[in-house]
Amino acid sequence: MTVLLTRPTTPESLIHVQDETFTEGLISAFLLCCIGSMTIVGCIEEGISGNRELLLIKSLLDVLSGILLATSFGVGVIFAIIPMSIYQGSITLLAGSAQSFFFGEYD
Repeated sequence: MTVLLTRPTTPESLIHVQDETFTEGLISAFLLCCIGSMTIVGCIEEGISGNRELLLIKSLLDVLSGILLATSFGVGVIFAIIPMSIYQGSITLLAGSAQSFFFGEYD
């Protein structure tokens, strides 16, 4: 009589990421790039006036810091662009749609 011993399958064991630096890199890069005044002010300025200058300067800083983070955390830093785009894009679109509320309609 043979008894097979297997590990129980739980949702946590199925979803567990083997490389923990991926998650750390993703979260670190997202927080570094999205928490700050340049993010919020730059997105609002682009949404209201269409001026992208502040966001272009911020993106250059983000690329340089992303290169440094990628040397420590690996490929997870690259995937931070997905939630970062959603976050910054939603602020820009919200500011663009609220432009008429704050400044009124111009003829």
